[in-house]
Amino acid sequence: MQKRIIAVLLFCGLLWLCHSPESENKMTRLQVQGQVTDSTDGAPIYQVAVSLESGRGLELVRTTTDPDGRYSLSSEVSEDNCKGAKVLAFHLDFDPQVKSLICTNELQTINFRLDRFQ
Repeated sequence: MQKRIIAVLLFCGLLWLCHSPESENKMTRLQVQGQVTDSTDGAPIYQVAVSLESGRGLELVRTTTDPDGRYSLSSEVSEDNCKGAKVLAFHLDFDPQVKSLICTNELQTINFRLDRFQ
């Protein structure tokens, strides 16, 4: 009986260690804003699809640019998904672009200058 009690106590101690706050995956709020413009004349591009993608290639959130070519995205991600995160901008009339993000809780400004399809 004592061996069972000791085994149960050891098991509970291991569970507590595995689920302690130090071992939990930290979360990061990725916040990105910017403007998308035409590379030839600098004009803002309306309705460009801009998406935030995790380091594992999953789309986290998507928006479109306003008439001034501006966008804003925000998503909370685990530390594992934050590494390698990127923001993508694409429009039917322009070549798509991808830019890498820094894994930080601070607001990042990422601007795009898109080239028209030839």
